[in-house]
Amino acid sequence: MCVLTAYAELPGTGPIEVSDSGFLEKDHEALRLRWAQQMLLPDAEKRWKGKPWADQARVVTDAGLKLWLTRQTPNEDAMKRMTQTVEALLKAGCEEPLACLMAHKILFWPKKDWRVHERSFSHALKGVDDTQYPAALRAWIIDERIDLLKSHERNVSEPFQNEQAQMMAAAMKDASYNQEFESVLVRDFIDWLSNSNELELRNLELLKKSIEECAYSEWVKETMLADLETRWAWNIRGGKVAVMVKEDAWKGFEGHLQAAEKHAQKAWELRPDRPEAAAKMLSVVMGTSGGPVKLREWFDRAVKAQLDYVPAYSTLAYACTARWGGSDQYVLTLARRFAETKRYDTEVPRQLFYACKRIAVEQANARGVFSHPSIKDAVVEFARGTLEHAETDPAHALRERSLAAITAWLAGDDALAARALKATGGKLDHESIVELGSLLRHPDGMKISVAAGSGEWGEELKAVELAYRQYNMKKVQEMLAKIQTQSLKNDAARTYVQELTATLDMPAKLAKGGWHPLPVHAGLATCLSTGGEWSVSVPGEITLTGGDVYQADLTFLVPVGDQVEMRGEVSMAMPPEKDWFYNWVVSPMLRWQPERASFPPVASGVRGVLYHKAGEKPKMALAGKFYTKRVGEQETPIKPVNTFHLTVNGPNVDYAFNGVAMPPQRTSDLKLESPRGLVALAGIYIPMGGKVTFRKLEVRTVK
Repeated sequence: MCVLTAYAELPGTGPIEVSDSGFLEKDHEALRLRWAQQMLLPDAEKRWKGKPWADQARVVTDAGLKLWLTRQTPNEDAMKRMTQTVEALLKAGCEEPLACLMAHKILFWPKKDWRVHERSFSHALKGVDDTQYPAALRAWIIDERIDLLKSHERNVSEPFQNEQAQMMAAAMKDASYNQEFESVLVRDFIDWLSNSNELELRNLELLKKSIEECAYSEWVKETMLADLETRWAWNIRGGKVAVMVKEDAWKGFEGHLQAAEKHAQKAWELRPDRPEAAAKMLSVVMGTSGGPVKLREWFDRAVKAQLDYVPAYSTLAYACTARWGGSDQYVLTLARRFAETKRYDTEVPRQLFYACKRIAVEQANARGVFSHPSIKDAVVEFARGTLEHAETDPAHALRERSLAAITAWLAGDDALAARALKATGGKLDHESIVELGSLLRHPDGMKISVAAGSGEWGEELKAVELAYRQYNMKKVQEMLAKIQTQSLKNDAARTYVQELTATLDMPAKLAKGGWHPLPVHAGLATCLSTGGEWSVSVPGEITLTGGDVYQADLTFLVPVGDQVEMRGEVSMAMPPEKDWFYNWVVSPMLRWQPERASFPPVASGVRGVLYHKAGEKPKMALAGKFYTKRVGEQETPIKPVNTFHLTVNGPNVDYAFNGVAMPPQRTSDLKLESPRGLVALAGIYIPMGGKVTFRKLEVRTVK
């Protein structure tokens, strides 16, 4: 972690000019809503006129458009009533694509469960190939499908991405837009293309031709061509470090980037009041190693046009990372500048969190980044400002309070974090839980840490928590040894002490030999987590409740190397196969190590895999970083209670499930990235409502 000593002196990192007026994202959202009401809704109303469900369709469509396009979230009671209206609409037989897409938006919003909206969305999908419906509507339906598929299995979305290119081309020709809504077309095109990053060459060429031949203004054409050529260039180059990029890829990259620069420059000259082209130039400058001053020049042009145009902030922060010639110092200095705007009515201050998160993920050290002396004061001020603004924004209050709690905690201001947690009612919003997972933190562990660190359980445990955060484990053990657990009045505090003690004692126990139980305690205070709903009902027994989450890892701070084995029991209670998205995986892991710069988080390690794809028999196997790259796969029956035994013994790996051992494998076949790591449990794509329970978990050193 670098030390920032003179952040104001870094070129390209001066204060951001903030105007009290000007075009904002909320203005674009209002324009998009007006576009939908004028360009999509009238035709839909004609189609459902005279239908018995017409009134319900109008109510649902109005509510869905506001939820989708302007993020106007109804309160809990209003959402329940709207859900009932949606259910009645679907029961009445509505198949109008616009109404069904909005029904999907409403049903999907609260829990992000694809099953509850499958009926509505399947009706919307039926209209994708019907040209009587506007191409823009059909493109948004496909885009929604791609989002869902990407969240589960990236490769299965490719056919839809190429279909999307056809729809994008059609949207430039039909009556989906007009001159009043040209800027909506531009933003929609940018959104669609960003979600379709695996297009075949023929479809990239189709889009280029369609843009050049469309009837819209020169600014529209130049902006969309700039976006297309930029993405084309980066698709050719790929995400590899420069030394690994082949010569042919460099040539293609440079050629398309030069074209992108020409189009973006022209678009900005035509409409300097628009942010899109200037923001796109940031990607061009990044690719040509233009340096921080030039990056900042285009950033300032973008935010002068729209202060809260988020792509400008995210691209600038990424372009200033060490991998692109910048440094942690640059990124965190920019993070401070983002927060200094104090425009809590926009997404701008929040970009501090995302910039810090970018470095934290790279370093796998969230607290070290957010609490670093160079940025801590700005992080705390951001948390305080966000929490105060939540009082004026009821519709987004939970989101803001949740993020305030997380950032205050990571910065080390436990009193402020406790205040924010209390304001949430102890329940973080879905987005914030996902963000915690990206930082390898578990919500329950955070709450326990705040309670201890804020002094809620007394000064003695506060001192323990602060020493633990400083990795002063010897001091922590000395303090824990003096605490009389039975004297603690709070069950959570007692569990906290027990978990810390058990976790810190594990290395010495493993060194002595013999089997030792993993420190499974209700607080999960010492555990890392990439996501998923993990809970402990009784000591030693832990359950993952399904939520379709990819890579839900729970990791114990038990360091192991190449002489270790793990055993235990696992039970699965899954919903019917029709409710599985694709497959599910249950996996004990040894030598768990997080993949840096990865989101969603991916970990390397020795995986004992139980893999069950819908329509097939379950299989056991071994894998490394990716469960899809399995070795030694063989069918295996699943019992109500199953045993597993995973062993790493030097270069050899053994895995037995229900007493049946696989043929031994080599660690070299698993492409592991480290000879050491931690002990973990993993659930991949566990279906909503499914439960995986681990018990009798033990580890020992192989002698």
